[in-house]
Amino acid sequence: MKPFSVKNFLLLLLVKILKKFSPSKLPLENGITSRILIVSTTGLGDTLWATPIIRSIKNKHPTLCISLLTTPLGKKIFENNPDISEVYLVTQPYLFSFISLWKQLCKKRIDSIYVFHASQRFILPLLSCLKKDKIIGFSHSHKGWKNVLTEVISSPIIHEVDSRYLLVQSLSLSKKENKLFYFPQKDEVKKMRDFFLSFPQKPFSMAWHPGAKDLYKCWPKECFLELGKKVLSTFNCNLFITGGKGEEKLNSFLVDNLKGAIPVQQLDIREMGAFLLNMNLFLTNDTGPMHLSNALGIPTLALFVPTDPKICGPYGETKSHVLQKKPTCQPCLKRKCTDPYCLHQITCDEVFLSIEKFVKTGSFT
Repeated sequence: MKPFSVKNFLLLLLVKILKKFSPSKLPLENGITSRILIVSTTGLGDTLWATPIIRSIKNKHPTLCISLLTTPLGKKIFENNPDISEVYLVTQPYLFSFISLWKQLCKKRIDSIYVFHASQRFILPLLSCLKKDKIIGFSHSHKGWKNVLTEVISSPIIHEVDSRYLLVQSLSLSKKENKLFYFPQKDEVKKMRDFFLSFPQKPFSMAWHPGAKDLYKCWPKECFLELGKKVLSTFNCNLFITGGKGEEKLNSFLVDNLKGAIPVQQLDIREMGAFLLNMNLFLTNDTGPMHLSNALGIPTLALFVPTDPKICGPYGETKSHVLQKKPTCQPCLKRKCTDPYCLHQITCDEVFLSIEKFVKTGSFT
């Protein structure tokens, strides 16, 4: 098993023990003709990328039971989604989660497993304990457990959503969905509408998300500040600054220096989705909320330099617009980068012009 690691070795011992107690064949429950398991245990954007494929599967095979193995964040993203029949959660501590999931999944007749994305090392070992004949995953993300996969898919350089469609070719899908799916609930929408209405109402409302999990994707805060001053002095608008955990300092810098900017800090993902429904425009780096806004059909202006929007940008039929420049470092340092000066290539003036055009015409193009 390559690459070798102590963690992989210990997991291998656990797998050998649990496999002895895992049933090989199980009958299907009453009312279920077939069940598949989709594995997507990573971030906001990666999880939303699964939604078009799952909708396509359900449209083609309406009686199929689609089970989902995901994280607590993924569960929130899939709340109210009519295409999912069952949800199984990966939680910490991972050892207890491994045993708990093994017990739950062993009791189910699963015909095929499709590994869209698994951030946690124990996921593939867990799947191997289930003794399934069909476990399909990518060649680039097996974390040393490639032998668990019964079919290994190598994806060309295409959008991540289209890569996931390659994993499910055996399901003979007749139609690709060309958008992401997210389903706000009525109580969430009402709550965030009331929150939005608690602020002075102006003709135009926009939200900006200046942070990201990865620093190297962030347009400099000084650029957001310069842009904010220009926007607030030009348009009669509400400007909301959104952010998550760890982005408080960045957002405080902007709110403290932009008279009239309104902080909206640390909404959970369900609240964030409902809040964005009140926005005319969303300005963001390449980060999870960009995909959420895109799924909701909110006009979105996305800033890209080190990452490629053809691979990870707004997907499908969308109201989103990308401002993109070429990376300056080859290869890109990615998470090792502490000063993403390549993003300075996107100027305040060109972002402002895109916003100005949208405010005046309702379109970026």
